[in-house]
Amino acid sequence: MAFSIASAEAYFAGNPSCGCFGSVEVNPLYVLIFDVIVACAFGFCRPIEQPDSELHLPSFLRPIVGGVVLSLLVLGAMSVVYRDPSAALAILRGKSVEVSPLVLDLGKQPGGTEVVSSVRVFNRSAVSLRISGGSSDCSCIVTEKLPWTLQPGEVAELPVRIMLPKAVGAFHRQAYLWTDTDERKLVFEITGVMTE
Repeated sequence: MAFSIASAEAYFAGNPSCGCFGSVEVNPLYVLIFDVIVACAFGFCRPIEQPDSELHLPSFLRPIVGGVVLSLLVLGAMSVVYRDPSAALAILRGKSVEVSPLVLDLGKQPGGTEVVSSVRVFNRSAVSLRISGGSSDCSCIVTEKLPWTLQPGEVAELPVRIMLPKAVGAFHRQAYLWTDTDERKLVFEITGVMTE
């Protein structure tokens, strides 16, 4: 159930991947559907009920109820400790530094124009984080206010200036923020549709 909740959160946040499979990107909607099917399968594929059982739930409901109760207990404990579900999920995934959104959707924009948007960087580590620069696979992103230092637990909103291509149609680029952490770079996508 915890996996279902993480997949649902990633899907509704618009992330292209839930991060469940490491560097392999899998749509979180597919993972959510799989998790629900597996949970239901566990509910229906149980051993035959013993006659001296004190619990009067149908046998197919027991693992579902158990999974829900366990998930709620884990999420409740994590909410108390971290006070933020996304922070708790980041810690579980081993991510001490994150950028949000993972997909910066610019919507429909006239081609050849400059657009200013922003991304948030979360430092969930116990040490300060230095963001030294930004780049993109098309050299069309310029980040202002860099270098920037985030203290432990701090969140920064960084402006991103993008020079859009003149070509009409879909626009998709990968952009990076360079840091001094072990992860070295924070990756996010920039998408949009260029109009005339």
